Amino acid sequence: MGLFKKLFGKKTFDFTVDTSLTEYENLLNFIDAGGSSEQWEYLKVVNNWKFAKWEFEEFERYLEILKPVSDAYYAGMKKIQSGWSILYNSKSFTGPAADQYIVECYENIALYKLMSSIEIKHGKKPPENVPAYKRLAMIYEKRGQFKQSANICTEALLNGAYGDGMTNRFIRMLKKSGKEPSHEERELIYKLTENNK
Repeated sequence: MGLFKKLFGKKTFDFTVDTSLTEYENLLNFIDAGGSSEQWEYLKVVNNWKFAKWEFEEFERYLEILKPVSDAYYAGMKKIQSGWSILYNSKSFTGPAADQYIVECYENIALYKLMSSIEIKHGKKPPENVPAYKRLAMIYEKRGQFKQSANICTEALLNGAYGDGMTNRFIRMLKKSGKEPSHEERELIYKLTENNK
């Protein structure tokens, strides 16, 4: 990136910046070549150097981005789980409380998708067990809205949420709905049955 000679007065030394290394590694090389940390700070700012990130720095950044989303997701997930107990025990799957519950499931699914995109971007695997998908599919089933339940199962499986018996629920809801599977759903069924062989 640059060969520096005769920096800061009469002191002479050679140094070449290597942006494939971390800043710390470059700093050590710079000091080895005869530079000082004060000179380094000045040159770094003046030249606007960008360096490779440490794995630890990348991990910290990943956690910084993920934490607020995952905290909101897991708090919402707990609310959905306890909310389901209330709906199930009261056998009240319609009405304002059930409608609000559906909204909360969709909000939690949106957080899951955001959390998943962050995890995938950073080479991590998102959770396969997503209670909001399961509960949403179940409430639609309880309401007799089998097509809507099947659609939720399809979305869950396409987004990698295979947990909670979602594959079996998906096939069952398609049968109950009497709906002809779409091309995408047929491919999904084929993929799921092939994986179970």
